[in-house]
Amino acid sequence: KGGDVSESTDPLRDWSGARVSNFLSQLEHGLANLEDGASVAGVLEHAMYCGASLGRVGYDFRALLAPLFEQRFAAIFASGMETAVRVFRGSLDAHRWSTASPMSAVSSTDGDGDDAQKGASAPAGGATSPPYALMSHPPLACLCNGVLNSLNELRHGASPRLAPPLGALFLAALHTSASELANHAIARDLTVTGDEGRAHLQACRAFVEIFVPFASSCFRSTFSPVAGGALTALNSDDLAEALAPLTALVESAAE
Repeated sequence: KGGDVSESTDPLRDWSGARVSNFLSQLEHGLANLEDGASVAGVLEHAMYCGASLGRVGYDFRALLAPLFEQRFAAIFASGMETAVRVFRGSLDAHRWSTASPMSAVSSTDGDGDDAQKGASAPAGGATSPPYALMSHPPLACLCNGVLNSLNELRHGASPRLAPPLGALFLAALHTSASELANHAIARDLTVTGDEGRAHLQACRAFVEIFVPFASSCFRSTFSPVAGGALTALNSDDLAEALAPLTALVESAAE
């Protein structure tokens, strides 16, 4: 008889487990349709509340939510970075190079003037406004805008576990962009003795000396202070490797 009593409670347990599984399946499907971090964060808040409520009767499923939401935040960031690189590539193709003004050259050394680049802002609570000097190089300004937009979406769900994989993705985007900028000189047959070549070289230096330090700082601040992994995900060796195509070009021009 004792076994019969035990079996009589199984249908309720099975039904509850099935309902939770169905909810998680529907949730995963619905998350795929959300394109911005704020919306994903809003759904996460409601799902956590639901899990806490069911926890009072022994069906707390909040621990199962993290992988679903981390996956979606990662996908949104990856899509944003892909778009940023694509827009940067298009901006390079359409850009007509001209040397920066003396005032812009001065700005490039401090990078944190009162006038910020128009467009996306740095993640809240993180680095300062985008360096004004990037406005002298429209393709770099477009790339900076795209990176900041991606990080602003990510800040709603910057889980510590995402720092290493998204750090690798961030570095890959930097490497691709640096290669695009370096190869652009070959495609356009630019030389440092011409005006366009000198303007391109200025942009290369701005990429290495201004854009990358600023973007890296923003990436770290998106995860700080909860994710120490974000600091190791962007170490100096990895950044140097990502910038290798441009570093070689800038150093050869200086010789």
